[in-house]
Formats: sequence, C-alpha cells, structure tokens
Amino acid sequence: MRSFHLLVLVVFEVTSNAIFAFAQTATPTSLTAKQCQISAKERIVPNILGFAPEKAQLIVESCGLVYDPETVGTLSYEAIGTVGDQEPSGGTVAKAGAIVKGFVSRGLFVPDLIGWPSAQAESFLKDFRHGVNITKVDSPAPLGSVVYTVPSNAILYNSGLPVEIGVASLKVPELKGSRYKSAQAMLEDVSLMVKHVEGFTGQYYEPTNLPCEPIEHYAVVDRYEPTGFVEPGDVVSIWTKEVEEHAFIVADPDKDCE
Repeated sequence: MRSFHLLVLVVFEVTSNAIFAFAQTATPTSLTAKQCQISAKERIVPNILGFAPEKAQLIVESCGLVYDPETVGTLSYEAIGTVGDQEPSGGTVAKAGAIVKGFVSRGLFVPDLIGWPSAQAESFLKDFRHGVNITKVDSPAPLGSVVYTVPSNAILYNSGLPVEIGVASLKVPELKGSRYKSAQAMLEDVSLMVKHVEGFTGQYYEPTNLPCEPIEHYAVVDRYEPTGFVEPGDVVSIWTKEVEEHAFIVADPDKDCE
C-alpha cells in the first residue's frame, strides 16, 4: 500500500530572492502555472491528490510537465476514481518536461472486524477516516463485540463514508405474562437487577369442592421498564397483577383424582 501524503511544507528560493511556499494537503489544492515555474528549466510539481485524472492532467501540463495516467490503482484516503497517489510528490522540484505519474484511488478496504471489541473497532475505523454508525444487536456473541459490518469486510470503500457496525448488546427478555418468580430468574441470569414497583407477588391455593383442583393464585408480570437494550447491572422495574386458575394437585395420595 503506497504511503499517504501528510502535511509537507516546502520552501523554495527563486530569482530576486522571492520565496514561494507550497503546502501539500489531502484536499484538492494546487499551484497556478505561474507559481510552478522556478526557472526556465525547473518546475515545482503540483499537488494533484484528490483531483479527477482529467483535471490532474490539465494542472500538470499547465506547469510545463507531462502527466502519465498510471493504470495501476492504489489504496488511498482519496475518493475512489480520483488521484490517490503521485510520483514525484507534490512540492518537489522537477525539470521542465518531467513526467508526473498519477495513480487512481481504489479507496480503502473495510477490514474484518467480526469479534472485535466495539470500542477498538470504532477507533480503528476512525483512524482510516471512516465515519462509524453503531447498531445494537440482540446476539449470543460476547457482549460488546462486533457481529457484522456494512459494508462487509474486504470491500473497497471511500474514506470518510460511514461504516455501520452491529454490536452484540444486552436486551431485556420478554417478560409480560411470565410468572413473577420466573421473570426474576430470567433477569438475574443476564446480570440485571429487579425492582418490584407495584402489585401482587405472592402465591397461594384456594380450596374448592374439587379436592385435586384448587384455585391457584399467583403473580404475573403486567408491564416492565425498560424494554429495549440495557447494560449489565441495570435495573428493570416490574409491575405485577394477580391471576387465578385451577391447578391439578394431588394433595392426598389416598384420593382418586382422575
């Protein structure tokens, strides 16, 4: 992968002790034809990074140099299809009529981030000038790990465009209608705290004239908050209600309950 051009300040002394300075940056800026000329035989190579090849050719030729559009592309921060690298570098001195090669940017690869901690993946993408959009995903993968990227890995992509990463996150399980005791156990299994706000929480049996089918009274979850993604250790508030139904229980083994 060709090296990327960072800020370079090149100062040239020209005739009449005039000083021309050229700062090469990653944005499309270049010298005028007049600024390119040091003498009849020497030119300052313009920065053509980020320009369309056709525009780059015009800039190079206006400086009295020859543009060579290389067919081999290069991985670059510059937008796909623009000049991503050049030889010689902008700001250097070349003889009039020298060749300036322009390598077309193919963009950057999206790396394989599956399984990476989300913070590490986000930092890595930002180092490559990608934006990052994080989507929480209910997944059995380790919490906080990357489970997918859009675009997927090994796709050439414009630097600066956002990459979506799906991150395995903890989601509150469905609790409505569950028995309160079962709901407590489900939440505790995923390291969430339980706060009972209001409602019945007990359990008892009401005798009936059917000895093996007493009416069971028990608590179920009526509603709960929050219902989406949470962090381990968060508190889930639960409201319950009392329900009742016949329960088949063999209270006396000597009785025939069938």
